[in-house]
Amino acid sequence: MATTTDPVFDTVRGGLDRVTAEILRLGAVQPDSPAAHAVRARRMADLYDRTARWWRVLARSQAARTKVDLLFYRAVLGARGDAEHEARFWRESAHNWDAHMKEAC
Repeated sequence: MATTTDPVFDTVRGGLDRVTAEILRLGAVQPDSPAAHAVRARRMADLYDRTARWWRVLARSQAARTKVDLLFYRAVLGARGDAEHEARFWRESAHNWDAHMKEAC
């Protein structure tokens, strides 16, 4: 993959590539118990939080520039919002699995 001359772009791309690979790997795992579901959901929430932070880094670097394409900036903000939404979903899922385990006891 070609790199840009912008070290922030390259750093964010590398971070997003790593976290996306981990999300895909974890997404292929089929938990076999409510406890495993809860653990997986918490890990997914952590990964999506990390994704949102990478998008935040890119947004901040672009906000400081005088010439930035508004469409690009809006896409970055949208991607960050999507990752934050996914993190909330997975945190709620972990909470639900924890409650399910408590009810079963």
